[in-house]
Amino acid sequence: MVTGLGNGDHGLSMNTIELPQSVKRIGKQAFRACSLRNIVLRDDITIIQEETFLNSQSLESVTLPKNLQKIEDSAFEGCGIKTIFIPKGVESIGVGCFNRCFQLSSINVEEANRYYSSEDGVLFNYDKSSLIRVPTSLYADSPDNSNERKDMVSWHWEDCKCEKDDIVHFKDLY
Repeated sequence: MVTGLGNGDHGLSMNTIELPQSVKRIGKQAFRACSLRNIVLRDDITIIQEETFLNSQSLESVTLPKNLQKIEDSAFEGCGIKTIFIPKGVESIGVGCFNRCFQLSSINVEEANRYYSSEDGVLFNYDKSSLIRVPTSLYADSPDNSNERKDMVSWHWEDCKCEKDDIVHFKDLY
């Protein structure tokens, strides 16, 4: 019985995949740099390990499992995802999880989540006293911004720890 997907099975060429019910975790770099476009992760998966989808630029859509508890460092770094919905059970989102996701326009969190929240597509801690992640396309999506500029801006704001009174409305800046 398969209960996990490997470490480093990268470079896979596929558009879709259906994971067996027995899979409980997705290993480090399991889908690194693959051509997968869409994936719906089964509800039994509780952990997405670090760099699982690293540099999977074709990946546009991910449906996270309702029982997910942890998304490790750089899990979606360099992906083409446009939006993501964080389920209520997620307790931990790793550093750099959405770095270089230039198409990402919103991170939405299920209202019942006790660790994270969102407003206007921006990721905060639960009580919105700390800004965690501003999707790149919210502040760097003008025609004159190259990917190089977006990467620099993304790096600058990635995992920032701004206090509540320091929050800026990024939509008004660009």
